[in-house]
Amino acid sequence: MTVSEPYTIVFVSSHLGHVRGGAEINDLNLGRELSELGHDVQYITQRSLIQSEIDIDADCHSVKIPYLYGWSYSLFEPAGKILRHLNEEWFRHRVASQLKDKLADADFVLATGRPLLIKLKSITDAPVFYSVRGKTNQRYFQYLEQADGLIFWGGCESEYSNDRILSRPSLSINPAVDEANFKPMDIEAGVLDKWRADEELLVAFVGRLEPVKRVNRLIDAVVAADSEIRLLVVGDGSRRSTLEEHADQVAPGEVSFLGHCDQEVVAKIFNFVDVFAMASEHENHPIALKEALACGTYCIAPDVGRVSSMIQSDTGTVVADNDVVALSSALDDAVERGVSATDRFERAQPQNAWRENAEAVIAFYEGWLGGDAGEDLS
Repeated sequence: MTVSEPYTIVFVSSHLGHVRGGAEINDLNLGRELSELGHDVQYITQRSLIQSEIDIDADCHSVKIPYLYGWSYSLFEPAGKILRHLNEEWFRHRVASQLKDKLADADFVLATGRPLLIKLKSITDAPVFYSVRGKTNQRYFQYLEQADGLIFWGGCESEYSNDRILSRPSLSINPAVDEANFKPMDIEAGVLDKWRADEELLVAFVGRLEPVKRVNRLIDAVVAADSEIRLLVVGDGSRRSTLEEHADQVAPGEVSFLGHCDQEVVAKIFNFVDVFAMASEHENHPIALKEALACGTYCIAPDVGRVSSMIQSDTGTVVADNDVVALSSALDDAVERGVSATDRFERAQPQNAWRENAEAVIAFYEGWLGGDAGEDLS
């Protein structure tokens, strides 16, 4: 695809400066491809980003406010939800007051976060397209109904029945993976070898350490399993210290926390372990699962979101009952079936590429300009 007219595209993400969840990884990869297509890509977030953090030819702008999400999860609900809502409102207000010119100069804005970010359309003539990554709380429907366009990730439009939302100009696409990193590969002997024991099933969780991921349930499943299992926890978040304490109490020596790892390292981990496992309470189209499947890692995941459509019988197990008993049973079954990292080349499932998604977003914007926007690439 050649770019006849470079566009200025501004990503607005309230979390990008602090976490690397699926939504943030999507925004970075999409921005990278848009930049490589010749467009002027910019990011607005809560904390200053530097080029070494994002590895993209893009300008980064920030507003400085306290990031209260991690702390909010220690509060009883609904106090935590209220605080997270107020944090997002604070971010939106600061963007509107301090970076109005950046939005005014944009050809279009891509907003990721709570739907109230759609209110930014009041300060710019550029269309504000909102990324929908699952079913949102009904109180936010009023904002979705006002968006200039909606980008439904992973087929999540099926979770909506509101005609006023579904009638908005929309694009439906699947998240992609970084195909240069996430693929089956030979792993040289090195630092990862210390986690490998011949008699153990080596399992990895990759993701944010937040309550919704239910990593504690995964740790308990490792303990409950009859087989010898070692769990590597890759990622960071507000629950890390609590999870480390829990693992020390119930599974001493069986769980190792590796913290945040770059994509290159995560890809090596997927290729090294026997199983990728997750126990999330809610998901849409989990990016870590797609990355694991691309590497050929055997996957164990609960039947949430679009997980059941992503895992085939020969690439993993979908757990119907998302509890400790069912998860531990799935782990034992993987051992009995001889699941091993050595079979990853045969299991690998190629995923769609980010270049295709970037081109689809540009086509969506140009269709919006012409009054003809609406495409399904899922």
